[in-house]
Amino acid sequence: MAAAALPQSLLAPPPRISTLPDPPPTPSPNPAANPYPLHHARELHASGQLLHAAEAYRQTLITDPRNQSALLGLSLIARQSKQALPALRMARAAIATGPANAIVWANYADTLAALGKPALAQPAYQRAIALDSSIAPAHYGLGNSFASQTNYAAALTSFETAVHLAPGVADFHFALAFTLGKLGRHTDAASSYHRAITLRPSFPSAWLNLGVELVADGRSHLAAPCYGQAIATATPLGPRGHATRISAHLNLGHLARSHRRYDEAQLQYERALTLADDLKASTRFARLAEVHIAFACLHLDRKQFPQAWQSLREAEASDTQSNPNHPNPEIANTRGILLLAEHTAAVASDVPEPYTVLLEEAIEAFAQAESAGHNTAASNRGNTLLRLGHCDEALAAHQAAIDRDPHHAGARYNLALTQLRMGNFTHGWPNYEIRWSFRDVHPRPRRFPQPRWHGEPLAESSTLFLYAEQGLGDTIQFFRYLPLSAERAPGSSIVVEVQAPLLRLLQGFAEQTSTATGTKIHLIPQGSQLPAITHHCPLMSLPALFGTTLDSISATIPYLYADPQLVRIRAAELAHQPTDSSQRVGINWAGNPNYRADHERSTHLKTFHPLLALPNIHWVSLQKGKPAEEMRGLPPNLHLQDLGSHDRDLADTAAVIANLDLVITTDTAVAHLAGALGKPLWLLLPWQSDWRWMQECPCTPWYPQARLFRQSSPCNWQELMQRVGRELSKSTSHCPPCTARCDTTKSA
Repeated sequence: MAAAALPQSLLAPPPRISTLPDPPPTPSPNPAANPYPLHHARELHASGQLLHAAEAYRQTLITDPRNQSALLGLSLIARQSKQALPALRMARAAIATGPANAIVWANYADTLAALGKPALAQPAYQRAIALDSSIAPAHYGLGNSFASQTNYAAALTSFETAVHLAPGVADFHFALAFTLGKLGRHTDAASSYHRAITLRPSFPSAWLNLGVELVADGRSHLAAPCYGQAIATATPLGPRGHATRISAHLNLGHLARSHRRYDEAQLQYERALTLADDLKASTRFARLAEVHIAFACLHLDRKQFPQAWQSLREAEASDTQSNPNHPNPEIANTRGILLLAEHTAAVASDVPEPYTVLLEEAIEAFAQAESAGHNTAASNRGNTLLRLGHCDEALAAHQAAIDRDPHHAGARYNLALTQLRMGNFTHGWPNYEIRWSFRDVHPRPRRFPQPRWHGEPLAESSTLFLYAEQGLGDTIQFFRYLPLSAERAPGSSIVVEVQAPLLRLLQGFAEQTSTATGTKIHLIPQGSQLPAITHHCPLMSLPALFGTTLDSISATIPYLYADPQLVRIRAAELAHQPTDSSQRVGINWAGNPNYRADHERSTHLKTFHPLLALPNIHWVSLQKGKPAEEMRGLPPNLHLQDLGSHDRDLADTAAVIANLDLVITTDTAVAHLAGALGKPLWLLLPWQSDWRWMQECPCTPWYPQARLFRQSSPCNWQELMQRVGRELSKSTSHCPPCTARCDTTKSA
């Protein structure tokens, strides 16, 4: 499961500007009226002498009470002086003297927006634009009003128009970049922030947000210098730059945490804390709450639960002093994350009881965050509901998060995994493509100048590049799509990049596919220099590309084969030939420890001890890596032959499996290997398994000869092994292919 909402990097919002051109001169009803006070007022206003400018505008109105320029000037000065209601009265008076003037309508709209009434401001901006569509600040203001209501699609159009009309205004590029980021167009957002900085190098908010977008765009290695520039350019601003500097230090801390540089993160958070302490009381406590939330997450990364809870309490105390009637929703969200982390730690320590208490408390915390306005807490609630097996409720929660923020990559990724788990491939596969924008999955996604392949037929001169992106098991599972891909490119070439341990294993299938389709296929290991290519596509995107449903999964099993020569060699390594009544059963109990949920799917060799005591079975270990060392402590009355720990790659493992009658394994690459080889497979799954094994189904359409044994309750490996033992005692090495449709298909 993916978490959707640890505190994100802080963005500065678009600035509001009040630089409107002067309206055309208002014809004076008194021809003898002196025009010089108005001219002098404009000069004083432009130089920032607001009091003197206001007096000069008033002098103009003494002789010309309906002078629109003077009324507009007074409205602007009142707004600049934070006198919103007088500004509004003057704006209305200016409109009354000449309602056909676009500029006074734009000022009226700006004033309404400053009063926090964007819905009322919008028609005023639109009236101004209808009168004169060339006023760039009116388009900018309209964009801000849309953005304040999170209507970013409409805001984008307005900001693009403002930039087109006035390409030299840095604030317009800033606003355009902000909106592009909200719409998930992070590459374009970074480009627009860069343009704003080019126009105004001392633009701390733009430097800050550029760093945020670079992280979101998978270029986090470029973000730290941007945050440094935000701090450097904000420092001369004194107190006005404090907010940006605090955000920049927090973002530097978040960046360091993401790379597990925890001491560096702590230093940045401490600097943010010092700056927040120097703020005025009106803003100090809100920023202190943000900093303490960051400290809570840092302690959580370090598995320091008492310190994390203490920091969260400090955040709550600061937030109460800041605005007791409107709590910071990130506090409740972080509380839920801490509770989930404690639950995970308990499960990893084999102390899951009572399993539901922490999860129920986390659900309540995420619900509180939702009610307070947190955009992604609903997705975190959905992940928590999944741990309890409540798929329908989880799906609704993820959808609620998407409804709040349609472009949040983490929330859409969680929605996709839940849809796939429930068999809704029609919506799940397209949503699963969001993984390329979700930095928990792909911190630095690969980019190619060549176009992405979408399944269209390819010319003979084309070279399609397919590549692995996640684990060994994922590559084995989705390599089955190679023939379908080759059929779309007859006579062309396909280059497939796979992990080195799979290269020998997959070579035979690639050659077989090439012969059958006439497409030249060349396998290369990850890290190799790429040849010239014309198109590219990741292997795990092929199910979406081919419109895979539960009924159309390519289940031609086997599709991989062990090398016959290696099979003979590995057969000779077996300790002895079993009797006619015995079976050869291979086991594997642990997967990649770097996988996020490995503590749930993997177990220990001692879990298998009851099985190893069963008679008439020749047990073979397929385990690799550090978990294989557990065989040294095997009791003397149990026998397990090690044929896995010294394998060079999975081609060697495949040759061992070819000599076995059955493979029993947890969710590892060995499971996919046995499945693709067509070997009878018993897959042992945790209470909450990976999405690809769906929910409660006793079989899988990916490997029809496999049986799925799921924990009957969380962390209950003991009961699961008892069931497996009973099945083995029946001398049934495998079950027939699953023909019953698992009742897990639901619509989103």
